[in-house]
Amino acid sequence: MRNDNGYYRRMAQQTKAVRSRRRGEVLENALYDATLAELSAVGYGGLTMEGIAAGPHR
Repeated sequence: MRNDNGYYRRMAQQTKAVRSRRRGEVLENALYDATLAELSAVGYGGLTMEGIAAGPHR
């Protein structure tokens, strides 16, 4: 695109994408913590994958 003076505008510098998804040991620890929290909240009989996945989003 051109600016008001008729010159082409310089493109903005692209920044490196930031990874927001947890991986590896961080992910394992988060799953472990979520499992323990759900287990203490609902007991073994009420433990489900859906409950663990919902975690703090309930």
